[in-house]
Formats: sequence, C-alpha cells, structure tokens
Amino acid sequence: SAAPVTSAADAMKLALRRRANVKIVERRSEVRALIEHLCEARVRDPEHAAEVLRAAEATADSLGLPLTGDEWGERLLIPKKGGGVHFESAERARASLAFRRGNVLHSAVTWRAQLIERSAQCSSLVGSFRSGAGGGAHSKMQMIGRCAEMFASLRKLKREIVEDEGHGAALAQMSALGVPQQLERDARGLDSAAELLCAFAAEQALLELRGWRSEPALTRRFRASQTLVVLTAAVELLRGAHKASCAVDPARLPELQDAIAEVEPLAVPAGLDAADELGDAV
Repeated sequence: SAAPVTSAADAMKLALRRRANVKIVERRSEVRALIEHLCEARVRDPEHAAEVLRAAEATADSLGLPLTGDEWGERLLIPKKGGGVHFESAERARASLAFRRGNVLHSAVTWRAQLIERSAQCSSLVGSFRSGAGGGAHSKMQMIGRCAEMFASLRKLKREIVEDEGHGAALAQMSALGVPQQLERDARGLDSAAELLCAFAAEQALLELRGWRSEPALTRRFRASQTLVVLTAAVELLRGAHKASCAVDPARLPELQDAIAEVEPLAVPAGLDAADELGDAV
C-alpha cells in the first residue's frame, strides 16, 4: 500500500538528515569560520563579490549547508543526545545573518552576470552577422528576426531584474549588508545592446530598400513584397524599442515608415502570382 512506501521515504530522509547533521557537528569549526567569513568579509567591488561568493558556496556545499537550502539559523538547530543543542542561539543568529548576506551576494553576482552576458550575446550576434560568420547563410529577414528575438529576450531579462517591483528593496538590502553592486550601470549595457540591435536591423532594411530601388521596373514589382516584409519587421522592432524607452536613432523610424509607403503600393497583393503580373507586361 501507499503508507509503507511513504514511511520508508520518510525514514530515508531522516537518515540522510542525521548523516548531514553528523557532518556539520564534526566540522563545526569550519561551519563557524564560514559563518564569520560571510558576516565579516569586506567586499571591495562587484568582481570581488563574485570571488567571495564562489569560495563561500564551495565551502557551504562541502559542509552540507548550501545557500539555496534551508535557512542556516534553523538548520543549525541540531539537538544533542544528552539534551541541549550543538549551536547556541547566538551562533544561530549569526548563521542567519551569514545566510542572508550570502543570498544577497548570490543575487548581486547572478544578476550582474546575467545582464553582462545578455549584452555580450547581442554584440556577438551583430558582430557575427557583420563579419559574415553568422550572416552569410541568413537572409536580411532572418537576421532582423534574430535581432527581434534577442531584443525580446533582453527586455524580458530587464523586466525580471531591474524593473521588478522588488528591485529597489533588493538594492537597499545590498547596501545595508555591505554588498557592492553596479546593477544600474550593467542594465544600461542592455540599453546599448538594444540600440545596437535596432541600428543593425534598420541598416539591413535600408540595404534591402536600396536593392529594391536598383531593380528594373518590372522585377521591382515582384521584389516589392519581400522588401515590404523586411521593412515592416524592422519598423516593428524599432517601435518596440521606442516603446521601451530605448535611445534608438530618432530619424530611423520615420525613414523606414516612408520606405514602407513607397514600396507598399507596388507589392504584389496576396493571391496574385507572377503569371498574373506578367500578363500585364508589354
């Protein structure tokens, strides 16, 4: 029946908990040193914060006290066989402070890494397209589409970190616990990345427009639909960036909108194929 299975599972959990408790008690000097290190470490800057966090996480994991696990003050409430506990209330309070500071460190370091990585991904994408490493096998529409996807990913990350309603409180806690951060500056890197994506998309759309204009009058009519799709995709991206208050080139959006007005009347309507168009040729 289900009950014995549940009891066996509970017994296994209890055995694992006891084993972990033995490790913590046997290595209590290391536990106390970790707690004091996290409470007292003077973190110089965001780079140093990452170093402190990596070292603390490695030690905490080896002790069975992961920063992603139970709150340390509660976790160290380990009873002695003869009565009492192995860690007194003052030590557990200190452990709670270390746990809070460790988690704040984790947030600051993780968020910074995410912001920087996403900005770098945008730069890498555009760089690969410009060099031909990523653009040779892609059409202009595909490249603009990838830029739009990257922009959406960038915006999602910024909403989750910088624009989250709890962001201000998180920054205040970092300040109170002596965890240096430059998240606002790192987030501005996302804005620069968005500008880069938009500039590249607009550039590709204008190249498509120039290619269309260079076509003979007859073939220009057949290319108009393709050109219109490229221009429209670029306009949608720039509108999204403008709505998100990104500092895109203010001249680009009207320029592309004018291009759409130029191309749209010549685009082959849906359902009208090339044979229909050639029937009008003289």
